[in-house]
Amino acid sequence: MTTLSLERFHVVVIVIVVVVAVVVKVVVGGGVVIVEVVVVLLLLLFLLLLLLLLLLLLLLLLLLLLLLLLLLLLLLLQQQLLLLLLLLLLLILLLPLLLLLLLLVMLLLLLLLLLLLILILPLILLLLPLLLLLLLLLLLLLLLLLLPLLLLLLLLLLLLLLLLLLLLLLLLLLLMFGK
Repeated sequence: MTTLSLERFHVVVIVIVVVVAVVVKVVVGGGVVIVEVVVVLLLLLFLLLLLLLLLLLLLLLLLLLLLLLLLLLLLLLQQQLLLLLLLLLLLILLLPLLLLLLLLVMLLLLLLLLLLLILILPLILLLLPLLLLLLLLLLLLLLLLLLPLLLLLLLLLLLLLLLLLLLLLLLLLLLMFGK
């Protein structure tokens, strides 16, 4: 089931890239090939970043649910110190969740800006071709710098999820065999 949805996603991405490339080619009229390539690369990177952000958001939500389950278990076991620590961890997790939501909104706004840029590309190419290319390359560089940071955040969240699962297992064992 997951491989089928992944294949569908790849097909959608390929279709989007081809459509964007054709649209840019028609709009530009075969003028500046480098700009077309950069725009297509930017759109691909945007899609990748949006997918990664959604994955991070889902992971954070899963972590929050797991923390709530641990809180309920600790209330049953009446462990006040661990309860306080878990509440602190919950508050710490809420901050990256809000930051990721903000980043997601910013990326969507940038994507809209890029699509608008494609629509008014011929006019800009007539006026400032070099400046546009510089701007697009700068945006591409920014996205390439953002990608490893998001991957690192994803790795850290996965490690945190693993630790929380181990803690949950330990608490369940304590609850079952403690009495």
